[in-house]
Amino acid sequence: MFKKILRPKDKKKERDSKEEKNSVALYLLQEKFERDEIDFEKMVRIPSGIDPREWIATHTLGLFHNINQLYDAISEVCTHCRNMNGPEKRRFTWTDDRGKAIKYSAPQHCAMVFSYCQDKLSDTTLFPTKFGLDFPDDFIDQVQVIIFHLWTVICHIYQNHWTDVQNLKLKNQLNLIFLHFFNFAKEHAVVPLEELLLLEPLFRVLTCQN
Repeated sequence: MFKKILRPKDKKKERDSKEEKNSVALYLLQEKFERDEIDFEKMVRIPSGIDPREWIATHTLGLFHNINQLYDAISEVCTHCRNMNGPEKRRFTWTDDRGKAIKYSAPQHCAMVFSYCQDKLSDTTLFPTKFGLDFPDDFIDQVQVIIFHLWTVICHIYQNHWTDVQNLKLKNQLNLIFLHFFNFAKEHAVVPLEELLLLEPLFRVLTCQN
């Protein structure tokens, strides 16, 4: 019986397939994260007497600034990332004004994320800054879009730049941002569950829920 002869490209594909099957994401090899007793579940829960939209706006703004600053710190090592990929072989795309999904490189995608979010967060009709002004009816819908875009950046950093984050000694900052984001997204349902599942194993590792 003849054995199948593999061409060089086939051998590489087979080798890569085996490595992917047997590999474990490096960010999952952490120990439980020491959070200095930060109760993230309590931190994102709306206090009594507070306008829910005001609370959600405050957390959205804080997450944007933290994720933006973190990505800025690793942006130089991201310049060669051709794809905006995340865990589970996920490839994120950008949807244009006509609803067309476009595949950009990671630096291009992230630049568009931060530009889009900055424009939205600076829009005083969406995020009122003066007393007496109300939030628009579609406020939550727009926040969901902002938060999802920021989520793609977090996913890409963990998937592609975990070693870079460690080398830059930013591991704790990234994990803090992630735990804040994950608890906030779950509590207020601003990210679809199927998206959160991409990094749900990391959440279990960091909170010792395995």
